[in-house]
Amino acid sequence: MIVNGVHYSTTGTTITIDDQPGTESDLRVGQVVRVSGTVDVSGTTGTARSISFNNEVEGPVQVIDPVTSRLVVLARPCR
Repeated sequence: MIVNGVHYSTTGTTITIDDQPGTESDLRVGQVVRVSGTVDVSGTTGTARSISFNNEVEGPVQVIDPVTSRLVVLARPCR
């Protein structure tokens, strides 16, 4: 798995999605994940102990304003 340019080994990694057990194949490109683990001194490879993804918001988009970087989904403003 690659996150922010770091190639993580995920063998034995605990993966959670919305606080439920998940797998690496459940994750999608573009999702913002939290990785706990180690990165080597070069900053290019690492080993992930845990990876978690939590949807901040999901639903129909009501407003997209590229000028103010504003997005509204289900009446909830997002930045």
